[in-house]
Amino acid sequence: MKIFQNTGVLLFLLLLIPGQTFSQDILYKKDSTILKVNIIDFNGKTIIYQIPGDSSEMKYFLSKSILDSIEYSDGKSLDFTYASQIKELPSKKISRNYLSSEIINSLSGNLNIDYERISETGMSSIVIGLLINVNNDDYNYWDEYHGPLQYYNFNPHYFFARFGINYYPFNYSLVMSSNFRVSTGLSILLGSYRKVDFSTYTTTYGFDTEPVFAGSLMWNIKERLYMGDHLQIAGGLETSILPFFTFFCPQVDLSFCF
Repeated sequence: MKIFQNTGVLLFLLLLIPGQTFSQDILYKKDSTILKVNIIDFNGKTIIYQIPGDSSEMKYFLSKSILDSIEYSDGKSLDFTYASQIKELPSKKISRNYLSSEIINSLSGNLNIDYERISETGMSSIVIGLLINVNNDDYNYWDEYHGPLQYYNFNPHYFFARFGINYYPFNYSLVMSSNFRVSTGLSILLGSYRKVDFSTYTTTYGFDTEPVFAGSLMWNIKERLYMGDHLQIAGGLETSILPFFTFFCPQVDLSFCF
């Protein structure tokens, strides 16, 4: 009978020992230290664990950065050695400031300079600009009885100031993912137009013109190409919404980026 009693106690102890031995997790540290623990939680950066057999049930914390790997009691494992060898490549960011000249209007005598400031998100920008017409050609005048698509440049203006907002529908950040960017936007032009006075016709001088104040609401769309860290060229179209489709101007911008 005593033999059976001793055998029962031995079997009971054998059942307990594997439960303590095989339920342990193993931490392999970079200094070659091995820790047998019970992992309570791992949030991806910090491991919270207890020491098996510690009656105080104190919790310990360990950073993932000092580990090579983890082997769980259920046979699963995490290896950090490969991830530590991967180096994040530095990201190239686009410039936020652009000083631009519109080439087509500038070649026709309309000196056009714009300044654009891109937001911190890279999604939008504000634009201010100035155009000064150095032509003295009275035949380029504003006609209040204009037709659609009548003006392909800004020759009827003496000058205007531009205030606008551009929107970048793709690449929602300042990180450069491509050398190309598409933008679209609205701007208000406020300035002076050369208006014809049909009541002043003479065979010698034709019609007289006079400056009048006027404004326009413009819409543009452009494809931008980065030629380097400090140079950008853009091609697109700008058309008037008010007055409706009266100005229909192709655009070629050359920008200095900083």
